Amino acid sequence: MQAIGINTSISLLAVLITCLFITPLLLSFGKDRKPTVNMSKSFEGYIGNRFEQFGSFVIRHHRGIVTLSVVLTIFCGIGLFFIEPAFDIEKTMGRKVPYVNKFLNLCETELGSMYAYDLMITLPHDNDAKKPENLQKLDQLSKIADGYKLTKRHNSITDIVKDMNCTLNGNKQQFYTIPDNADMVAQLLLLYENAGGTESEYWMDYNYKRLRLQIELKDYNSNEAEKEMNNLQAEASRLFPDAHVSVVGNLPQFTVMQQYVERGQMWSMMLSVLVIGIILVLIFGNWKVGLVGMIPNIAPAIIVGGMMGWLGYPLDIMTASLIPMVLGIAVDDT
Repeated sequence: MQAIGINTSISLLAVLITCLFITPLLLSFGKDRKPTVNMSKSFEGYIGNRFEQFGSFVIRHHRGIVTLSVVLTIFCGIGLFFIEPAFDIEKTMGRKVPYVNKFLNLCETELGSMYAYDLMITLPHDNDAKKPENLQKLDQLSKIADGYKLTKRHNSITDIVKDMNCTLNGNKQQFYTIPDNADMVAQLLLLYENAGGTESEYWMDYNYKRLRLQIELKDYNSNEAEKEMNNLQAEASRLFPDAHVSVVGNLPQFTVMQQYVERGQMWSMMLSVLVIGIILVLIFGNWKVGLVGMIPNIAPAIIVGGMMGWLGYPLDIMTASLIPMVLGIAVDDT
């Protein structure tokens, strides 16, 4: 964040220096042209005439233009309610981008997954993670996660225990469960480790106090991912009331940051509109004139946001900058 702030400040300083010094210096080179006697024959005069004709057209058809503008603004205003504050790589960038297409194709394979996050459960005492009732709760939690929209598969110690139990019972499917006997669970884990298994240390600690559940995603939408993570954490807290439950990994951090930025942009835009409205009312000294002056300021933002909603473009870190940018340009012109 510090690097971003420094780079932004340097960029603004470069723009200021360019406008104050470099641009006037470049314009000073060359010979000065004589002023055009007949401006109507110059390029500037031609452009001015076109704008004058356009202004006359607007004045002659002001009712139709106002009606069309109101209808378009209302239509786009309704579309604002369909904007989803979320990051979705396929919706935002699309498969036409080679990298995105290759990445999504890889994620759609049997072994591939888009992202993954972990649910860490810290139990009160050592050896609690080996208790059958806790493993059965973790298995129940895994089944809940499998029902989520974004989940592709899960990984945990329960998969190893169920595989070992099924193998020792003639590969009968009815034994693909967590044994109810604590000694049996301990023997299965010991047998797995003696056979050279190394994956158990990824899902349990050496003191058998922590359990880890990994959720792999087949797709990613920051809004949906946030809901699923919160729901899974709530379910884990319900199943393990005495344990400390947390969602860990880079993905939860990225998701929280993404949602904070998107919602912050929305709130900042609404605050900007309020401040601009107050300033216009104070400048004109009349609240009616101030509200009329708000029309050209907020209409472009409503149209851009509404079209994003109707066309299904999510509001992510990149697209969230469009509406404030449009609002800033409109304010400069009014």
